[in-house]
Amino acid sequence: MGGISYIADLGSYVHFTTTAGNKGIYYNVSDTTIKENIADTTYNASSIIKNFRFVDFDWTEDSGFDNTTRETCGIIAQEIDVLDNGFTFTPVDPLTGDKGVSHIIPLKFMTVSAKAIQELIARVETLETEVTALKSGS
Repeated sequence: MGGISYIADLGSYVHFTTTAGNKGIYYNVSDTTIKENIADTTYNASSIIKNFRFVDFDWTEDSGFDNTTRETCGIIAQEIDVLDNGFTFTPVDPLTGDKGVSHIIPLKFMTVSAKAIQELIARVETLETEVTALKSGS
């Protein structure tokens, strides 16, 4: 990566303008002291996760990533954005207004995945109860 010429803290995103292009880091905090109106979610996570397309790919030579090793089980930000735009973030250079490459927001991906697992556990437990009832002749 080239030299950094500008750094900006934009809320939960730190932007770096470099000689190799615009880069950044997205981060989240999750402290109860900065949240209000907290309620259980009705978000159907398993239906969203079910529609993700997982891919294997190679990074382009100018991506700034190691393009000598094939990546396995990745996702495409633009495809995820169509399902739920809360998963992605496209940084904008605060100096030039140029858009950067799309990012996946790790915390959103992690929490929705965990919610989908929770939903699937509940389904399995329901099916196990039904199977037990059928086996016992109830």
